[in-house]
Amino acid sequence: MTKAEPFAHQWVIPTVSLVVQKADLDPGYVTSILGIAPTSTRLPGADAWHPGSTDGLWVLRRGGHAADTVSEQLDAMLASTAGAARALRELAASGHRISLRIQGYAGNNAGFHLTGAQVGGLAALGVALEVVPNTNER
Repeated sequence: MTKAEPFAHQWVIPTVSLVVQKADLDPGYVTSILGIAPTSTRLPGADAWHPGSTDGLWVLRRGGHAADTVSEQLDAMLASTAGAARALRELAASGHRISLRIQGYAGNNAGFHLTGAQVGGLAALGVALEVVPNTNER
């Protein structure tokens, strides 16, 4: 363990995603405002994978590969969205819920570290940070 990484283990198969959602979300509109192509979208309506969820989703995802750490993915996400803060504020003002979601498999004494620069980048984007650990046995 190093001082920068105080955990015995890193999260396994983490993903970092920018998520925009709204009951009447138009994925094309979000793409045009942000000027960034999503990795996935879902139109509003019933969702077989998330019962009870009917919001439309626009998602920009990084990672999903075992070798990509949260830190590497977050750096990539912040680099690709650095110019989007104003557009994200416009979307939020029009009722879109926006978050930067970090998720992955977390075991005993597993975690991740955010640098000051990463926290500053998140603050500059002006979106909520959502941390979603999965503690299922693998």
